[in-house]
Amino acid sequence: MSTLLPPRLAATSGHTALAALAALRTGASPQHRSRLATGFSPLDQVLGGGVALGDLVLVGGKPGQGKTVAALQWARSMAAAGNSVVFACYEHDEVALLTRLLAAELGEAAERAGCRDQLRLDPLRAGLWGVASGTRRLEEVLGSDALLVEAEERLRSYGEHLVLVRASGSRTGVEDLARLVDEHGDRQTVLFVD
Repeated sequence: MSTLLPPRLAATSGHTALAALAALRTGASPQHRSRLATGFSPLDQVLGGGVALGDLVLVGGKPGQGKTVAALQWARSMAAAGNSVVFACYEHDEVALLTRLLAAELGEAAERAGCRDQLRLDPLRAGLWGVASGTRRLEEVLGSDALLVEAEERLRSYGEHLVLVRASGSRTGVEDLARLVDEHGDRQTVLFVD
């Protein structure tokens, strides 16, 4: 789930459907809201150019269907575009999220290099999973191949815009998420809650 948050959320009052219709008829339609592209063309087309400021997007599905990976990809794309992004995850820690980001960057680096050699790529991916599980050291893995060096460089290009948070049901409530956005965000901060 993600939402674009204005700097301070103000309570808004509802309007009846007739009042909204009357406002539209008199030309008092709501102003155009800024949109942030997710980086995935079909989704951005469906969303009218991306996620609009103030929108709440809920992604649902069975476990293991790729919701976290999809949301992390959108967060990565938005951060790479220079937007402030907070990614709070209740299931995975920062290391697991970071290695997933590096794996995504590895995939793109391999594609740019025209590398489809699974005998080369599989050990690189396995190395990243080893970092996530704590059986390998990051320095050892990242320095092992030029594609991983490129993946790290790409992550560094947007990393300061993407805040990864290990959330907890006992210590990360709505107020804590708002505080994180205030601390790390700006006028167009995207908050992902996974």
